[in-house]
Amino acid sequence: MIALLALALAGPLDEKVGPDALPAWATPSGEARVEGAWWVTFGDPGLTQIMGAALASNRDLRAAFARAEASHSQVQGSASALMPRVTFDANASVAPTASRGFQFGGIPTLPGQPEPPKTYTTGQAALNASWDVDLFLRNQQTLAASRHDARAADGDRDAAVLAFATRVAEGYFDVIASRLRVGIVEQQVAATTALLEIVELRYQAGESSLEELLQAAERVEAAALARIEHARRLRHAELDRSCAAGALPEPFASLVRETR
Repeated sequence: MIALLALALAGPLDEKVGPDALPAWATPSGEARVEGAWWVTFGDPGLTQIMGAALASNRDLRAAFARAEASHSQVQGSASALMPRVTFDANASVAPTASRGFQFGGIPTLPGQPEPPKTYTTGQAALNASWDVDLFLRNQQTLAASRHDARAADGDRDAAVLAFATRVAEGYFDVIASRLRVGIVEQQVAATTALLEIVELRYQAGESSLEELLQAAERVEAAALARIEHARRLRHAELDRSCAAGALPEPFASLVRETR
């Protein structure tokens, strides 16, 4: 009775640890929480496809999900210590009937009575129930600790997914931006080349000076160098995107396929 009163007065230990017990900087904010597949909101099928393949093939994320599942299993194991335990045992045995008689002569049979059966069967069953009162709240403390461990594992898992998905998305949009810059530079090369042709015609006609011709040629050369530089940056962005997504970038993937 005293143990039950102690449990009633103590209450669940997990309720004593709440947001009020944490410092302000550690209190989670609902506005800052990222839910679900946030990259779908961009409406980009290419990003969605790359993200799905990257998330499915990343081993670090698989390990994070496995750790979270193991933590929740530990919570269930800790909670079972607070539950009543019920066991049921049953057994049966068969033995010769003669073994129940005397050592010599067996069981005597009265005249006119039928012979007893050759064997007999015995059995028993037992239903046992027990409950750990947990007077010193050891099991409740273990359960509370396992719940906090599970929450921490969930947070680590979500943080790993968010960080990985962010890297993949950044790499994807870096490639798009690099391709746009390459396209702009291509237009600049075409425009400066066309302008150079016009200046050459004007120079041949005596309507333009040599200085203007050299300046037009310098602009064409500068645009060509910019095209090479932005093409290099595009290649690096594609490699970074492949590495962020966990895929083997080209030409390394081609070399691996050729060696198989």
